[in-house]
Amino acid sequence: MKSLTKNYNGYILFTTIAILGCSTALILGFYVSLGSRVLNLNYKIAKTKALYNAETGIAETAYPFLIKSAFSSDTTLQGKNVVFDGVDMGIYLNPELEFANDGQRLATVEGVSFIRTSKGTLDSVRQKVNISARPEALSKYMYLTESEKAGGAPCSYGPPAPAASNLNQRRFVYFGIDDEMEGLVQSNDDIAMSTSTSCPDFSDATLYMTYQTETLFNNCGGYADLFGSASNIDTVSSPPVKLPPVGYEILKNNATLIYDSGRKIGNGSFKDTLIMTDIQFNESGMVNIKQWWYLMPPHLKAGLGESDLFIPGPEDLDGVTTANNGNLIYDGTLFNPNTGCGNSSDIRTCRPYIDSLYYYHSRGYNVFQNDNMPSSWVNRDPELEDDITPTVSGPHGVNQHFDFEPLNGSGNPNNSSLLIDDQYFITNPTVIYIKDGPVRVHGRYKGQFTIVTDEHTTYRRHAWNSFFNVKIDTVWNNIWITDDLINIDAIGLASGGNPNHDHGNLTSFQPTQDCSTGGSKNIMGLVSGANVIIANTSENGAGGCNSSSSDLICNISINAAILALNESFVMHFWQNTLNYSRTEQFASIGNVTGEVNSPPWADGRGPDRFGSNNQDKRGEIYLWGSVVQKHRGYMLRNTNSQYGDFFDPAHSIGMDKNYHYDNNLFCTPPPFYPAVEYDDGTGEIGVRLTGFKAIE
Repeated sequence: MKSLTKNYNGYILFTTIAILGCSTALILGFYVSLGSRVLNLNYKIAKTKALYNAETGIAETAYPFLIKSAFSSDTTLQGKNVVFDGVDMGIYLNPELEFANDGQRLATVEGVSFIRTSKGTLDSVRQKVNISARPEALSKYMYLTESEKAGGAPCSYGPPAPAASNLNQRRFVYFGIDDEMEGLVQSNDDIAMSTSTSCPDFSDATLYMTYQTETLFNNCGGYADLFGSASNIDTVSSPPVKLPPVGYEILKNNATLIYDSGRKIGNGSFKDTLIMTDIQFNESGMVNIKQWWYLMPPHLKAGLGESDLFIPGPEDLDGVTTANNGNLIYDGTLFNPNTGCGNSSDIRTCRPYIDSLYYYHSRGYNVFQNDNMPSSWVNRDPELEDDITPTVSGPHGVNQHFDFEPLNGSGNPNNSSLLIDDQYFITNPTVIYIKDGPVRVHGRYKGQFTIVTDEHTTYRRHAWNSFFNVKIDTVWNNIWITDDLINIDAIGLASGGNPNHDHGNLTSFQPTQDCSTGGSKNIMGLVSGANVIIANTSENGAGGCNSSSSDLICNISINAAILALNESFVMHFWQNTLNYSRTEQFASIGNVTGEVNSPPWADGRGPDRFGSNNQDKRGEIYLWGSVVQKHRGYMLRNTNSQYGDFFDPAHSIGMDKNYHYDNNLFCTPPPFYPAVEYDDGTGEIGVRLTGFKAIE
């Protein structure tokens, strides 16, 4: 029995020790598990705090700056410690703000909180949040002006009344029976209806009525007549819109492609040379950009020696040629400097020089009423050079030209003048900045583009009497539309009606109201620091739709948002083919009698390019887009304008309007298209949130 008892006692001891070991292990495992769960819980709390800190950084620092017009380039702001209800939540690091390549505004904030590790050391937990917002762009407007007064071209001032009664006063432009408006319409000025016809059609428009402005109904009975019925009246009160917008500089600062047209100005050479740019869009997606140098008359001949450049003579002026017998020829006739110049030692008194001033700059010497322009200037003091009248100079003047071609004297391509011939296949949103020069645009585009120019560029006049005190002239950096500019989605989609446009109808490519479905992925913005001009080309109906070709060429189709900051979206009517004379009164000089195809009405070169006739009606503008301008540009000068005779309705210049708002411009504005900023003192722009997410 003793032996058996001893065996049981050993078994009990072993069992007790085993149970004790297992219990200890279980207890230790529980405490280890408990510590891990606590650490995991603390991590989750810390992660939540970090997310809270990041969102706090978005809400109190990043977003308020994101919507400021002062946000013009990539920016890093100051981070901050976050305290909530007396609890230290951690920090958010410096918020980072940037622009996407399509102009959207992006902000990223990283929040940080702190946690104790199992070893007792302090560690950080981080969480990022980013937000994206698309600015409410000026392309949301079908029509917006700073002023309803005329601009962008000659004869924007003065009578006949009621457009203006003062020679120094801009003419008022009226909405008339042929105007059908869609989308958002606003002006920072009084809007006036026609005094001679019935109401325009605003039935598909929303009229934003700027504070402290009026609607002058004149021959239109009231809002019910304007909108078609009392139940259809759609008006909204609004503060004025800031023009020019801050976003103009943002646009240029974020350019994808920059072409410097001012690189031959002040570059150390004795003479300044200008550069013309042409952009052609191809439906394949190719973009062809060409640049060539040119000289604005009056200028000297090419290839002169230094002595002739410094002190030129009449024979050195462009346009003067030398016959085999040594005689000088100008304008097809014998040119004698002794009779064709007031002073043969001063090229400024020579007829070729004076003609260039007259036709290209609308300037002369000591001009006065009923002057015999420009013949009588030969014997006047060239130091008295001035505008024929100040109302046909500047961004609303005759001195705006596009038709300088890279051609030689025989009209053939001149490779020596061509500076750049680039081709791109572009797939990303792209801003093309033409710096210090004008640009010509046309073609069928695929993709998202904005083209932007500066306002004006000054240069030294090429032809001058000496090397010193050279006259400074100005080129206005207009965007010239030389032919159709069409979204490829609208190729072959005709407008219907009379006239019928073969392309450009975007009815089938309009997005839904919430921008969720439908629409076109192709978009175009034209932003000029000066004017956007429908050029007088054969493709655009020059010569009254009867160019040198036997086929009638009329009309233009445009799919684009247009922004003209100084001054207008306007027809190129100061180059025309009208062949009759009239007498008109102009500011500072009084009565002028002459042909309306010549200064001060026009540049005098229309008949040389396209012949002459008694009308220059070029068809119709078929626009799907948006128009924003400082002053309202004329598209058609009729018989009651300074170009008409008040009797014959055939004497007209320009095109009728057929405008439609393209809602794609609201849903997907052109890249970096300037944002709407109201003049309400907030310094803020409107935005539409396009994304908000946390990043692990």
